[in-house]
Amino acid sequence: MTLCTSSMPGGINIDCLSYPSPVVNVIITDSDITFTEAEFKLLSEWKTMIQEDLSVWIPSMAEGYDSSTPDPTINTTQTGRQVMTNKPPPSGVFYLRTNICDYNEVMRGLDSQTKRVFFVLADGTIVGYRSTTANEVMGFQAEVNAFTKGIPSPDAIENSFPLYINFMNYFEFENQYAYEPDWGVQAELPSAMPQSYSMRFISGTQATATIVCYIYERCGDAATGLVIADIEVISDTLTDATVTAVTDNSDGTWDIVFTTAAMNQDITFRVKELTGSIVDGVSNPVYHEFIT
Repeated sequence: MTLCTSSMPGGINIDCLSYPSPVVNVIITDSDITFTEAEFKLLSEWKTMIQEDLSVWIPSMAEGYDSSTPDPTINTTQTGRQVMTNKPPPSGVFYLRTNICDYNEVMRGLDSQTKRVFFVLADGTIVGYRSTTANEVMGFQAEVNAFTKGIPSPDAIENSFPLYINFMNYFEFENQYAYEPDWGVQAELPSAMPQSYSMRFISGTQATATIVCYIYERCGDAATGLVIADIEVISDTLTDATVTAVTDNSDGTWDIVFTTAAMNQDITFRVKELTGSIVDGVSNPVYHEFIT
């Protein structure tokens, strides 16, 4: 159901009057992700962004949030008239339900990055920004950070994993778009997320072009069954290196052999399991520079 269909002053249609529900989650997308109004309503479009493009992330956020938006500045003129001189963009702290290891990856992956953020409300509504110049719906532009104080507060242990979202444009909140889909956002989107792996660098040997890593399922056992096609080279500064072999050492470690390894070559890679175009599993990226 589309909640905002036309510009109508409050009071003309009393059935349209309703307060918003509390925010129960956020959907974080890459900064360039947009939907047409028709695409925005389709579960299949959201799943494509999550499972194929890896451009949409929906965390588990069930521990509440705090609005940190400052009040607008009101100044009094010499004639005594009060004037609003600024409209600060909203900001807030959202508390994730996660664990220390996964939160480490959140901190690395969301280090002052510009993203777009949708709100998921308790009644299932998704709230975002609708462009005033094109048929596009997108999240609100924001700088997203994760920051830990290191020492969990005994009085608010559920607030141990904060996500700081500082929105950039008040204008976008003057053009909000709210839609309540006929599919369950909180059930469908998190279940579409790929299996998560944790990969940690151990050593790298230039002579054999081999990197050894720990690879585990998140909060689970050591990874098994990986093949050459499951290792994706994200970037390589000197050559177009590819993976030629992967070996399970049966202790949680894997030998990953590349075609080349030159002096001072920087390489970044990750686990990325595919079934067709669907990403079944993905790990954090691992970076290594071959020196000797």
